[in-house]
Amino acid sequence: MNRFEYRKLPVEEQVNWINEELRKQELKNIAAELGMSISTLTNGIRAAGFKFDRTAKQYVIDTLNKIDEDKQIMAYLHEHFAELQMLVEMQCFKVNQDVKLDKRIGSIGAKYVAKSVKVQDNIYEEFEELYKTKFHQWKMQDVMTQMMLDFVEKYKK
Repeated sequence: MNRFEYRKLPVEEQVNWINEELRKQELKNIAAELGMSISTLTNGIRAAGFKFDRTAKQYVIDTLNKIDEDKQIMAYLHEHFAELQMLVEMQCFKVNQDVKLDKRIGSIGAKYVAKSVKVQDNIYEEFEELYKTKFHQWKMQDVMTQMMLDFVEKYKK
């Protein structure tokens, strides 16, 4: 089998084929035969919920850990839902008090232009740090558009 044929198979069939091959040879030889690295070969399998059982030298479904993790996460979210909701609402309220974006920014049908602008590096670094710490919930282009609107409104007279 070559790499292209292997990748066309559904994950379950890939695992079955690899498990068959593991009875005959080591994983590094299987990967070499397919023309892939071991990590490339195994990453997709692990991402699909399989783990390598060292005693059986086979890939098996890793359902117990996945189900337990999901149950724990859901139980935590359910148990603390009110507090989490309050935190989100407080954060939104706090951010909205700091800065308000003009309603035209990000509106449906808005047209954009791409422009290159030279800015002093120290000033841009300060702006970028402020953006990352306080305004990361918005797109940088929207924050910069608001800055331009503020400038126009302040100096257009």
